[in-house]
Amino acid sequence: MVSDLKYIKMLNKEIQFDKIEEDTIKTSAYLKLARKIKNSRFNFLKKKIAIISSFTSDVIENFFFVELARRGILGNLKFFPTNQFEQNILDEKSLLYEFQPDVVILLPLIEDLWENNKGEVEKSRIQKIFQRYKLWISDLKKKSDSVVIASNFQISYYYPSSLADSQNSDSIAFSINEINKKLTRFCSQFEDCFIFDYQKTIFSIGFKNLSDQKLFFLGKIRQSLQGQIILSSSLARQIAAVFYVPKKCLVLDADNTLWGGIVGEEGINGIELSDSYPGSVFKEFHKYLLRLRSNGILLAISSKNNEEDVFNVFKNHPDSILKKKHFSSHRINWNDKAKNIKEISKELNIGLDSIVFIDDNPIEREWVNKKLPEVLVPNLPSDPINYIKCLEKLEAFDFLVSSKEDKKRATMYSQEINRNKEKQKSNSLDQFLKGLKMEARYEEINKSNIKRVAQLINKTNQFNLTLRRHRESDIKVLLNKNAISVTLRLNDKYGDIGLIAVAIAGTDKTNGNVWEIDTFLLSCRALGRNIEDLLLFILCEKIKSNSKKSKILIEGKFNQGKKNNQVATFYPDRNFKRLKNFENKWYRDIINDPFNKPAHIKVLDNEKRSRKKT
Repeated sequence: MVSDLKYIKMLNKEIQFDKIEEDTIKTSAYLKLARKIKNSRFNFLKKKIAIISSFTSDVIENFFFVELARRGILGNLKFFPTNQFEQNILDEKSLLYEFQPDVVILLPLIEDLWENNKGEVEKSRIQKIFQRYKLWISDLKKKSDSVVIASNFQISYYYPSSLADSQNSDSIAFSINEINKKLTRFCSQFEDCFIFDYQKTIFSIGFKNLSDQKLFFLGKIRQSLQGQIILSSSLARQIAAVFYVPKKCLVLDADNTLWGGIVGEEGINGIELSDSYPGSVFKEFHKYLLRLRSNGILLAISSKNNEEDVFNVFKNHPDSILKKKHFSSHRINWNDKAKNIKEISKELNIGLDSIVFIDDNPIEREWVNKKLPEVLVPNLPSDPINYIKCLEKLEAFDFLVSSKEDKKRATMYSQEINRNKEKQKSNSLDQFLKGLKMEARYEEINKSNIKRVAQLINKTNQFNLTLRRHRESDIKVLLNKNAISVTLRLNDKYGDIGLIAVAIAGTDKTNGNVWEIDTFLLSCRALGRNIEDLLLFILCEKIKSNSKKSKILIEGKFNQGKKNNQVATFYPDRNFKRLKNFENKWYRDIINDPFNKPAHIKVLDNEKRSRKKT
């Protein structure tokens, strides 16, 4: 069986994807690869995808199929007849629901939905178009668990316009922008409903490049050949972002990566880093890296260099926007870079598969690629002007939803470094934990935190006892069945760590003295603080207050995964007894054998405040 990563690399090599924007790529290459993919055996993620559009869209089938495959998704694609939105969405017996898609893509172009006999989209009709669109989306979400990807609006380039339109707030362009804002807000009300930025896709290629008038008149095909490929790639990228977790950390070389030249040889005043070319290229790269960091991507350094020289640049170079504080970890020495990256991974407590490594030296790249195949190592272009473009094309840091915790991730990891330094200075673990002055707030799962809870449930692998994955709708079903839930937010003297723990337990109504743990997990940021014992204590106290039985058993099962071996003995370590006839299922009488609350954590009840919110 062909390995997934190896197969993806083969696809990217066989099709020169850098040529797409130059309109020199051969469509025959896509056709050839589509056939090869269908006849191959591999473990790609299989997804059924329905496409409903207002124009002829099945012409993109081969492009779309290959673009999905090179992102690790094997798409079972079904294109529905042109402009048949109501027929397929409103009828619950339609072929759409019979197909049971994992993803439904809606591609309505505003000029296809309504125009007068002069081919104009009347402003007065745009609101009615929006109302139709909202009906399709809400009906889809009621009748299906599919992920919905809804395209926003943009008029085609040949729509009659004048220079005066840009001066007129009542123009069609302004009206469409207002509708797009409303559409974004509307979709955010639903779970797994995302906007496909068709407007941005058009702008990225240009109106004239997107369309081919002859294709439109021959078969109502709105996109040119190049436009079809760009559309396919953009859609595939968004679908990949739905189903795959983005990378967490970018590890960077220093010399000729963060600046031009070798600082150890040329000195701080000899490197290229300034407001004028070529130093301006690296300064712009600094800005880009800081934008990544503000979105929650961790920055780290692995450089063969003198540490003092590198930090001197960050501290004293007038054009270095990056500072030492912006890097969550660093290994600046003369050691093997693969070894350094492994140490960075361990220090940050993230998997190697969460790391992207960039280095201008092809020998270093090849070495890390060979020794650490889990790490993503792109072929960095020889011209630094293309560094940003290279990283953007990786799509490694794509995410569709970003929580407050995500955006604060880099700051939180910096705080964690300070905690680890204090831990090393402490005489004992108890002294360290008491010195942190931790405060935990607990509350049930509610409207204000359910998105973060679902994110944790679907991303947490290390401290996760059951490894069950639940969407928001699944969580709501559990809670509607009288399940007990607990979430914990934690802060200490170094700062707010955010919502870091979740537990859910349920019971059979006919036997209310037995409760089973469905979900029990902690973010890796909270490990080593006995938070798990506090979570278990609060969960059991809530169960006892809810049950009022003289004997209450809590049962838990450990499901083994690739990364959660550290919690394999969680239950026996806490005096749970093994259930008969079960290898990894445990129980404990929480009335006659209660749990104790960890003394070093101050606990605050957040329940009243959260109830007011809901």
